[in-house]
Amino acid sequence: RLGQSDDQHDRFCFAADVGADFAGTDVEIKNSTYATYNTNAEAVLLVPSLASAVCATANVPGVPLGESAHLVLKKATLAKIFKGDIQYWDHEDILTQNPNFMLLLPHKKIQPVVRQDSSGTTAIFTSALASFVSNFTPGVGKVAAWPSSSIKGLYNAGVIDVVYSTPYSIGYAVVGDVKRHKDLQCIAFENGAKVPITPSREAVHAAIAAARGSARPLDLISSASVNSSTGAWPISSYTYIAMRKFSRPNSRRTCTERRAVVDFLMWLYTSPLALE
Repeated sequence: RLGQSDDQHDRFCFAADVGADFAGTDVEIKNSTYATYNTNAEAVLLVPSLASAVCATANVPGVPLGESAHLVLKKATLAKIFKGDIQYWDHEDILTQNPNFMLLLPHKKIQPVVRQDSSGTTAIFTSALASFVSNFTPGVGKVAAWPSSSIKGLYNAGVIDVVYSTPYSIGYAVVGDVKRHKDLQCIAFENGAKVPITPSREAVHAAIAAARGSARPLDLISSASVNSSTGAWPISSYTYIAMRKFSRPNSRRTCTERRAVVDFLMWLYTSPLALE
C-alpha cells in the first residue's frame, strides 16, 4: 500500500498512516516534518524513484514559436520576472536574450501565473529560482509569497489553462504537462552555449550526472555543479520513495508480505518494463 505526500497537504502522510508500506514525495522531507510525527531522517529510507523536470511557459501573442523557435531567458531573468523585478515583455534583458524576437516582443505587462494549491511543483520551481538570484523574496516552498498581481491556477493543469487563456502571461508546470499542450512550449535557458538548453531527457540525465559528484548528490536544483553545466536542465528534481527502516505497518507484517514489498521495489529499480 502506498501513502502519498501530495500537493494538497504539507504533511508526511506515510508517517501518519501506519498502514502504508511506503510513501511518495516530490521533495526531500524537512526535519520539522519528521519531528511532527516523532521520527527523524535516520529512521526513514529516502531513495529517488524517478527524475522529473519543471519549466516556465508563456503566452505572448505575435511571437511565433515552433519546434526550433523558443523564447529564451537567462536563469536570473526568469527569477526576476517571478520576483516582480522585470514587469514588461520588452524589458532590455528579455530583448537581448531574444534577438530574433526583438521587434515582436511588445510593451505589455507580464502576467505571472502561479499555483493556487500547496504544490511540490512550486517547491521545485522556487528552489531553482532562489538558486538563480540572491534574495528571491517570494521564498522557497510548496506555497510562495508571489507578487499580488499574480493569477492563480489549481494544479499543473490549471496553471497551463490560465496561461493559454491569458495573453502576455507566464507560468510554470511539470514539463510533460506543458509538452502535451498543443499551443504552449517550455521556455529555453540561455546557458553560455551556442544552442539554448531545453528540458529534454538528455538534459535531465546531465543534471543527475552533474550532481552526482557534489556534496549533495540528490539535490539537482540548487547544486552549483548543475547550475554551471551547459548541458543540464537546472529545474530538475527527484521524486522519492520513503520507507521506515525499523518498523512495520500494522497490517502485512509477515516475512512473506514484507518480501513482496522488497520484490516490488527490486522490480521497479531493475526491470526494463518499469522504464516504459
